[in-house]
Amino acid sequence: MSDLRKLIEMVEADYFEVQVMEKAIPLRQWGNFIAAYHGSLDAARALHDALVPGWTFDITNGSAFVCDVAKATPQYSGQCRVHAAAWLIAILKAYEARQ
Repeated sequence: MSDLRKLIEMVEADYFEVQVMEKAIPLRQWGNFIAAYHGSLDAARALHDALVPGWTFDITNGSAFVCDVAKATPQYSGQCRVHAAAWLIAILKAYEARQ
């Protein structure tokens, strides 16, 4: 299992370990990841723009999705009571698919 997959599963379970985050996403995005995890939509947007630039996103009540409409990619979704964390999960799944 990749570190990114571990990180996705941790966030879905409502926790994460810094050591896994450090291996899974670029250093310059650590602050955005942590802030998005704790509810910052601005940080989630910055992470989205950095990891899946140009992709479409939507956030609804307790869930979010991202997809690349131009390339007709599958939709990646996340669910969490915190909107930014739901978006974070969707971003990480889309980023994983791009790897």
